[in-house]
Amino acid sequence: MKNITKRSGILFAVLAASTALIDVGSAYAQVEEIIVTARKRSENLQDIPLSITAITAETIDRKGITSLGGVLNLTAGLILDTYSSQNTRVVIRGLSPTRGRPNVAFLQDGVDISSEAVQSGGGGSLLNNTRLFDLERIEIVKGPQSALYGRSAFAGAINYVTKKPGDKFEGRVSADVGNYGKAEVGGSVSGPVVAGKLAIGLNGSAWTHGGFYKNSVTGAKIGGTDGYGVATSFVATPSDTFKVTGRLEYTNDENEIGPFAWAKANSTLTLPTSALGRVISPAVPTATAFTGKVPSSKGLIVTSSPNPRTGLDYEGSAREVFRVTLTGEADLNFATFISQTHYATANTSQSEENSRQGNTNALAFSTIVDLRSDIEMISQEIKLISPSGEKLQWLTGALFWKETVDQDDVGLACLSIPTRPCGPLIAALPAFPALHWGRDTTHYSAYAQVQYALTDQLKISAEARLQSEKLLVNGPLTPRTLDPFGLFGRPVAAFTPVASIPAGDHDGFLTPRFTAEYKLSEITLLYGSVAKAGKPSGVSTTGAASGGFDPELFRFGAETMWVYEVGQKSTFNDGKGKINLDGYYQDFANKQVSTQIVRSNGLLGTRTVNAGGARVYGAELELGYAPTRDLNLNLAYSYIDSKYTNYVTTGAGPGVIATVGNCKVVTLPTVPSPTTTCELDRSGDELENVSRHSLVLSGSYTIPISGDMNWRFDTDVRYQDDRFADTENLLLLPGYWNVDLRAGIETDTWDITAYANNLFNDRTVKTAFPFTDFGTLRVVPFPPPFTVVLNNGLQSGLPDKRQLGLRAKYRF
Repeated sequence: MKNITKRSGILFAVLAASTALIDVGSAYAQVEEIIVTARKRSENLQDIPLSITAITAETIDRKGITSLGGVLNLTAGLILDTYSSQNTRVVIRGLSPTRGRPNVAFLQDGVDISSEAVQSGGGGSLLNNTRLFDLERIEIVKGPQSALYGRSAFAGAINYVTKKPGDKFEGRVSADVGNYGKAEVGGSVSGPVVAGKLAIGLNGSAWTHGGFYKNSVTGAKIGGTDGYGVATSFVATPSDTFKVTGRLEYTNDENEIGPFAWAKANSTLTLPTSALGRVISPAVPTATAFTGKVPSSKGLIVTSSPNPRTGLDYEGSAREVFRVTLTGEADLNFATFISQTHYATANTSQSEENSRQGNTNALAFSTIVDLRSDIEMISQEIKLISPSGEKLQWLTGALFWKETVDQDDVGLACLSIPTRPCGPLIAALPAFPALHWGRDTTHYSAYAQVQYALTDQLKISAEARLQSEKLLVNGPLTPRTLDPFGLFGRPVAAFTPVASIPAGDHDGFLTPRFTAEYKLSEITLLYGSVAKAGKPSGVSTTGAASGGFDPELFRFGAETMWVYEVGQKSTFNDGKGKINLDGYYQDFANKQVSTQIVRSNGLLGTRTVNAGGARVYGAELELGYAPTRDLNLNLAYSYIDSKYTNYVTTGAGPGVIATVGNCKVVTLPTVPSPTTTCELDRSGDELENVSRHSLVLSGSYTIPISGDMNWRFDTDVRYQDDRFADTENLLLLPGYWNVDLRAGIETDTWDITAYANNLFNDRTVKTAFPFTDFGTLRVVPFPPPFTVVLNNGLQSGLPDKRQLGLRAKYRF
């Protein structure tokens, strides 16, 4: 079946690409002109010297996009990895946020709503993977956009533009049903309350999904979700020179634990001889790990450990989010003054077991994640924008942004032996007192952009943002560890309230960007740019579970990147087609990554450090062609080549030393005594989670029936090349093809669409990562040095199966 699926996908791609080269009719048609606000002005997408993918409201509705995964499925060169409910990582242009804050900014109507998790690697928060509804447009901007998009746009930005009510009364109701228990209903209504002065809109959506898999341990379905969201917005225009836009929204959803499968090691790796007897006991000459290609989900089963207290699956995650945005615009003749105020609160929870190996009692060590978070976010931005179309154009602004996170942790780490397994011990204990975590992030920045037309054809621009960010964090002095025999610490630790340790950090930097654009002709734009991106220093809260929060140990430095880019945008065949091409080189230093350490209690842990550097270069191609009004074809392709130019960290565990494959023994001046460890060199390895080739093909064809009634056929084909899931380049995620197909009838007022997502039921695993096999934990005290042996297995997030369904919409 795998070969049939692959061949079918290849054949479909070849046919679609071939069709794109044929002009099948002479009826007047043009590729859609899309207006975006990527540079804080309303501009034609083809006139902007940036690499931007824009998804319109029509496309969002037609393709049924309701999540971030749907967005990335239409964008070449972007990858979404989900490691847990609050560890979602967006990879753009080869930059995976291994540690530190996310690399991609999330915005709504230009307001930075990016959030960062407290205790998860990769920085992704539950709030970053929002449910999407009521959207006018989605803009994906590639490359560093710190100057205009703010604090988190290190590698790019995703801006959700919501629908605004207007002077025309309109409404819509919709329904979507599918297999695996999928159902969604939605509706919206908007229109004028006072003609020309006030318009109001109201919309809502509710959804449920039963999940694609069952947990083989409990027999229950997992991976399901249900929730609802409502929003209201208004546009008030009290005068010709003043406008106020407001939006208030509330969402509430629950998500079951994800479908993850566990596989034990399949390879034996030899440790470097330099490590034996000095860092690792000579009695441990090898380590085991899972290497090679990640198997298809056909050969994997979900093995999530149940909650020892209930025998049922853990609850998964839930979130309740309230958000309000208020934007005021005043025409001052010489410029437009804009004020944007944003306030949001969220209550989130996460409950799951990390090992996912089926039976907590069979493990020597297990970690239960049980978090309750209260989040408050507030921002105020003001800006002045000069009139468009002038020889000299400028804008300037300032931003205040603050996020406060208070998190209660009632999870634990458990060490057990066969005669005293973790499960019964946990089940017999009362509810734990919460360990408290907190993080306050306060950001101030000022930015400006100046563009000058040297001639009618040549423009140059410069922009920059000066940023200052203050971080205050606190975490528990000791972790909650259930250790009945005191093997690594107190027999039973942290079952009484634990003091928190405060820490702080302050960083500031400048992120400039310089651009030149040349209008070669009425249909061709050439451009080039140089930009600097920055991620601030900080104090990590990831990795404290093995020994408690240690601020000085968890400090890391700022990450910087210079990006050089050239490109061209043009149309052809009287506007029926467009071709956009760009190439870029990214040179970044001090990449924030994790490294393994030995904690004072003898347990292995992780900390965030700065690797020496890496380079990425790539190219992107976008083609669009509408030979007739009824046929529209699009192609997007991305090529990425990446390499660590200098990546040296330390490690003392047999597993990490064996997978890296080298060791330079060094002695670190640690307290209370020096530590002998390995310097591990990954220089020359490819960056993790980077696909060299990715391709998206989309096509739609309309066949008139009678009057305003048409048949419509629509398809998307995505190819993603294989990629390494680890920094050691030993674990390979295979490439895959995915085909989505839609067909239906549409009129001016209603449409009915049947769809098949993942038409050929491709079962290629798209997210996987090495994970410690806690069932193999053993201690080797002799001959010295004292060694804790933990080998790596594999965790795989199982992909969505084929989804068949029917959507219907009615507009009035």
